[in-house]
Amino acid sequence: MRGRKLRTALLRGVLLAAIAACAAAPVWAAAAAPSPGIMITAVSRNESVLAGGISTGQWTPDGLAVVEPMAWLSPSGQWTDLPCNYRWVTDADLGLCKAFAQSYLAAPHAYTMVSAAGFGGTLLAPPMELGNCDSFGTTAAYTGVVVEDGAVAASDPGQFLSPPALVPETNAGYGALFRAFAVAVPMPATRLLGVRFFHLTLDGQALVVAQRSFLDFANAGPSDASTVRLIFAIGEMQGRHFHLLFWKQNETEENEQVLGTVRLRNGAQFLLTSVNTPEAQFFRAYTVRDGQLRLVFQGGGYSC
Repeated sequence: MRGRKLRTALLRGVLLAAIAACAAAPVWAAAAAPSPGIMITAVSRNESVLAGGISTGQWTPDGLAVVEPMAWLSPSGQWTDLPCNYRWVTDADLGLCKAFAQSYLAAPHAYTMVSAAGFGGTLLAPPMELGNCDSFGTTAAYTGVVVEDGAVAASDPGQFLSPPALVPETNAGYGALFRAFAVAVPMPATRLLGVRFFHLTLDGQALVVAQRSFLDFANAGPSDASTVRLIFAIGEMQGRHFHLLFWKQNETEENEQVLGTVRLRNGAQFLLTSVNTPEAQFFRAYTVRDGQLRLVFQGGGYSC
């Protein structure tokens, strides 16, 4: 235990030293292009949240978390994709990605967690480099509330209010919710075993998120992989009936799991998720507008 704490302290020291050294160099500030909004980043200590795949679910040491920029968000609630994303296909796109790497990724950044999980915690991220398939991300030192599976951070925390937390369904209500969900979705109940439910409120509307991700199969052996069905759905309970609002169609390859919810000062709220497939990794943002669930952003990430 003492050795582990020493290694963690050394890693934090190296990260903080790198951040301080880069912050002292004015070249990146001169090269940085004007930003179109607030940088929103995904945060996780569990490798399966951002990397995907049936993994061991290894965690970073306490005080360290993986950070990956995902999109720009304006104070009014408009999303803008990053120049590097899973959909780029042309040389012009690649040029924009390289420019983004030089003007933004190559500089150190400070972020503050704005999701209910870890709200107010700070992250100090050293410079990032483009990796395989123009992917990027880094391990950042954080302080504040401990990060669990996933969280969301922002470059300007002043534009956010603390959002309502996602509340896991308890054992007492799980059975009735599971039965109602099984009737409403296009999958036999025997294939739904192990699905988890979370309650949340968006724009005053009470919703239920159903999720079964790679994270739930972290210890599955190779013989179990063919039976895995990856579930992500959003709906609402109407009396004893489940009203399905969204169902992820790709149940064998597309792994979608909740990062967290965020709430802007103007009242706009978003549910943010991380999505992984064998060829790509990206993000989604959902909200409720005029009483309707809407997918308002899909982007970021990378593709091979």
